[in-house]
Amino acid sequence: MSPRRAARPPWPWLLLTLALGLAACAGPTQDQTEPPPPMVQEIVIRVLDMKDRPLAGASLEVTPLQGRPQDPGPYKSDGQGLIQLPWRTLALNQRAGQATQDQVYALVTSLDYRIEAPGYLPEQGHFQTAGHYRQMARPELKGIDIPAALSKRVLTVVLHRLQDLLGPGLEQRPAGDPLAKACLDFYEKNRQVAKDLGAELAWPAFIAQGDLLRVRLNWKGAAWSALGKLPLPAQVSLSTGLPLALLVGEDLLPAPGVNRVSLEVLSEISPKEDDPLAAPVRARVVLEAPAAVMRDLAAGRLDPDRFLAKHPPRLEQEGPLAVTPFGGDR
Repeated sequence: MSPRRAARPPWPWLLLTLALGLAACAGPTQDQTEPPPPMVQEIVIRVLDMKDRPLAGASLEVTPLQGRPQDPGPYKSDGQGLIQLPWRTLALNQRAGQATQDQVYALVTSLDYRIEAPGYLPEQGHFQTAGHYRQMARPELKGIDIPAALSKRVLTVVLHRLQDLLGPGLEQRPAGDPLAKACLDFYEKNRQVAKDLGAELAWPAFIAQGDLLRVRLNWKGAAWSALGKLPLPAQVSLSTGLPLALLVGEDLLPAPGVNRVSLEVLSEISPKEDDPLAAPVRARVVLEAPAAVMRDLAAGRLDPDRFLAKHPPRLEQEGPLAVTPFGGDR
């Protein structure tokens, strides 16, 4: 009997199978091109007081979300009320994970800010913008390339003094006037509550006309999405007007010389319901009642449904809205 031939070792086949398996799992070839060089977005923040005068010495605090400041700060407004904030954008690859040599990037700037100055109420907000960079690999597509060029963006921020909340009938009253003080105390206590209810106190927020106290707010939208399909007066009265009437009765009344209170929520509406392209006009929803009635509402002596039935909100139209440029430019 002839001797048995030794079996070949399986290693070459195993290595080949392993290599093919790894290649299949690797997915598409990743883009090996380099991103564009770090780009700087020129941001200028213009700080004004309520009379549109430049406010020098205001300080800026920045919280980066996408990208970062080019300079470490501190940031303060100059004699013209300007704060220069060069920003190194974040380059986001729009073709990540694709087998391509094209370079397509979004150059994103995103930040939260807070601006304050001695004697003024601080103002905070959010700013975001994006540019684009595109370099196509195929020569015949070079015509759609976009160079990495970013235009200057200007953001205007207005700082208010606490006294700016007081309008006609209150602004000229002497320091320590009890009604003026009661209004400012109401603002300090309830400004965040008003925001949670979909509104912000306007400028001015308090106007005295004889024995009538007008409390004015800017409408930001219904705090509860379920109200979104109701007419504007119903949205405002249910989500903002009625809760604020409770707060007025509890925290502002009784107030010296005030026998009636008018809650006015400023908004905008389309003058033609059948024309969605019609220019919007200013409007306000007014909820007015005797001061004693609002105190009864706050104390639970008056049911909210009965209050609204006896003092229903009314809608008042004003003039057309002016167009505001991008970024709050004035």
